[in-house]
Amino acid sequence: MPVKFVTKKIPIHGAKLNFSADGSVRFRSKVISAGVAVSGFVLNYDHSDHHFGIARVQAFKDAIIGNNVLFHVACLLSDKNLDDSYSGEIRVLVIAEVEAVGIVTQKRTRLTNPKRKRLTGKKSSTYGRSRSHRVARQRRSR
Repeated sequence: MPVKFVTKKIPIHGAKLNFSADGSVRFRSKVISAGVAVSGFVLNYDHSDHHFGIARVQAFKDAIIGNNVLFHVACLLSDKNLDDSYSGEIRVLVIAEVEAVGIVTQKRTRLTNPKRKRLTGKKSSTYGRSRSHRVARQRRSR
């Protein structure tokens, strides 16, 4: 079964202390199993540069419903007094095993006929003609 990777950005605007949000990713075919991971994050205080006491970012898979993977993200950024707002984004990587749908296998065809003469600098008199034309030409040349 194919494995697909999709990254989804969750924006954060004016959060104080704890931030949480739900998200989802839709795939083209039914999802068999999935997992989520934080692939990156950017967090900035809104008003000025601060020292911070803790920064934590987490992502959790909530459910798989048909072609959709539902997830939840949680974030905490705090300084000493816990009252400053922050903004940024969390990038969540969703990894899903999906059903194979619409895979077309290509039939192999022979590009050249081994019985035909290969084209070099000169044109072959038998190239591009049907077998009956070649047989008739051979009989006339005898």
